[in-house]
Amino acid sequence: MKKAKSDLTKFSLRLLDKSYNVTKGAVKPNVHNSPLHELLKFMVAFRLMKDGHSIVTEAIFAGGRGRADIFVLDTMQVFEILVSETPEQFKNKLEKYPPEVDVIPIFAKDEIKDLPQSLRNAIGTPV
Repeated sequence: MKKAKSDLTKFSLRLLDKSYNVTKGAVKPNVHNSPLHELLKFMVAFRLMKDGHSIVTEAIFAGGRGRADIFVLDTMQVFEILVSETPEQFKNKLEKYPPEVDVIPIFAKDEIKDLPQSLRNAIGTPV
């Protein structure tokens, strides 16, 4: 039997570091990421929230199990925005995450083609 959305959300919140200030539905920018990374994080988070999902960005998992760009609490999915990571770096990230979560990569190179040229220029992204 599938868990109800509220049960999954409660369980998901237990996976997070207790010292982490959890703010559901807020997109927290990380100045250590590129503007492209942050723009894509916002776009994915916005889509998820518009579809009725409960999200946490820059979610820190308990026990040093990684930091997720976007953690969807009611589906236990992690969306990782990949701009400059190598396949090896992504593999290392995957190994850190709690086994209960499903990690979905978002490849910037695939998403950037949908951005208008003026926006690509503004964030310093090549054509």
